[in-house]
Amino acid sequence: MFRKALVATDLTPASAALLSCVGQLKPLGLEEAVLAHVIYVAHTVGLAEQLADEAAPELRLQATLLESQGIAVRTTMPVGVPAYALADLADQENVSVIVIGSHSRSLLHGLLAGSVALGLLGITTRPVLLVRMAIASAEHGERCQLACARFFGKVLFPTDFSETAERAFHYLQHVVKGTGAHITLLHVQDTARLAPHLASRLEEFNEIDRERLERMAARLREQGAASVSTAIKVGAPLPTILAEAGEPGYTAIVMGSQGRGFVAEITLGSVANGVARRAPLPVLFVPASR
Repeated sequence: MFRKALVATDLTPASAALLSCVGQLKPLGLEEAVLAHVIYVAHTVGLAEQLADEAAPELRLQATLLESQGIAVRTTMPVGVPAYALADLADQENVSVIVIGSHSRSLLHGLLAGSVALGLLGITTRPVLLVRMAIASAEHGERCQLACARFFGKVLFPTDFSETAERAFHYLQHVVKGTGAHITLLHVQDTARLAPHLASRLEEFNEIDRERLERMAARLREQGAASVSTAIKVGAPLPTILAEAGEPGYTAIVMGSQGRGFVAEITLGSVANGVARRAPLPVLFVPASR
């Protein structure tokens, strides 16, 4: 499924920590990685070559972290606006997935800043594995922690039964086949969509959606899932998904990056946007088919 990955790095120690997690994609078919450091030169002409020369040794050093996990690596340093440069590179290289870290704090610069990851999610046509960074206090300042002890141990799959969610479910089946993960299938009955005219039909909708989830669960069990549970909850989708993801045991989220009701395909759906900003776990986002 993920034979070739584009891995983004800003050459910080946080990026090095992220690279240590990439080998977890090998059960999903990962063989090759393109390790990319974007040279972003704003309002200054002639610095790109100098910055590339300065970055080359560290980029080569980080490449060895991937090679030590049995992954063939090529390095590249495109020049441009990071999110757009990465999206273009992913298309040129025809990668199966983009791996990028994210954090909202200014301590982590460049590709690990939340704005770059969110910008990428809004424009790429490729699946994106977004790995959450956390900042913890340490004796000599602050250090980076990654939420990637095991990507696909227990996976939360929120679905609204849209076409994009169905596409994400296709990827989830491959995850299960490769890892034998524990899966929770979650559907949220959106109170904003139910009120005021459809609230009386909630039980009818629950019954229909319960059958949908059970059919999905059966397919996952056939693929070798360690366990599959289903849940239907009533509320606003984003806080409900985040609350479930915060329960003990979950190691990742897999979901579509757009669902029902989004008119502009290039715009990241509001629920996916909120999950990207606030989820405490790695998230595999699967975009709508374009």
